[in-house]
Amino acid sequence: FETPLAGRRFDLVIDTQRRVLTTLIVKRIAHGRFISAGAGYMFSDAAPTLRAKPPAMIRQLLDLVELASGRPAQPHGGPRLPEDYIDAARRLLPDGPTYVGLAPGAGGQHKCWPLENFALIALAQQKAGRVPAFILGPNEKDWEKDLRAAVPGARFPLQEAGSRNPLLTITIAQRLRVAVANDSGAGHLLASGGAPMVSLFGPTPPAKFAPLAPRLEIVTAKQFGGEAMDKIPVTAVSADIEKLLKPAPERKPPVR
Repeated sequence: FETPLAGRRFDLVIDTQRRVLTTLIVKRIAHGRFISAGAGYMFSDAAPTLRAKPPAMIRQLLDLVELASGRPAQPHGGPRLPEDYIDAARRLLPDGPTYVGLAPGAGGQHKCWPLENFALIALAQQKAGRVPAFILGPNEKDWEKDLRAAVPGARFPLQEAGSRNPLLTITIAQRLRVAVANDSGAGHLLASGGAPMVSLFGPTPPAKFAPLAPRLEIVTAKQFGGEAMDKIPVTAVSADIEKLLKPAPERKPPVR
C-alpha cells in the first residue's frame, strides 16, 4: 500500500473505525502515538484494562480519547470555545428570553419526526412565552421558508449567521434551556454544548446512538406501538420539554 499522507507526520493518530484493513492502512501514517480499537486494540499503542465494547458509540469514542490523553474524558465543559463564537451566539440569541432549540433534520428521512410536529412544538413554546430556535443544517435549508411561515417569530440562528460551522452550533447550545432533536449529528452537537435534550428515536436504537447530554429524555416510537417516527405524539415530546425546563432534582448524598 502507498503510505497515506506521505511526507507528513502527526504526534497522534486516532482511528475511530474497526475495520482491520482500514486500521492497517491508517497505521501507516507517520505518527508518534496510534490509538485504535480495531482487532481488539491489537495495533494500538494503548489499550483499556477492560476491552468489552460499550454499546454507546459516543462512549466508544470517549474511550479512545481517554487512551490518547491518559485521563478521563470530559464530555461537557471541555476546552473553552473561541470568544468570537461566544459573542456570535450571544448576538443571535440575546440574553432575556428562554430559548428552546429544535433540530428537525437527520441523516435520513426515516429518522425524522414530521416537520409539522416540530412546528406544533414551536408554536406551543411561543404560547408559553418562550422563543423557539430552529437549528437547520445545509440539507434542511429548503425547510426554512415553510417554518418561518408556520412559526412567525421563531429564530434561525445558523441561517441568520450565514454559517454552518459546528463550533457555532455547539456555542448556540449553551444559549438553550432545552433542545429537541432526532437521532442526528445536530443532536450530538447540541448535547456537547450542554443543552438538556429530548432525543427522538424511531428505527435506530437509542442504546447505541443516544447523545451524551447532561440531562436527557429519550422518546421512542416503540413506546407508542411502532418504529415509524410519526408514531411519537406531540404531547409526549411537550411533556418532556416541560420536565427538562424544571430544575434538575437535587441528588442526595448516599447514606453511610
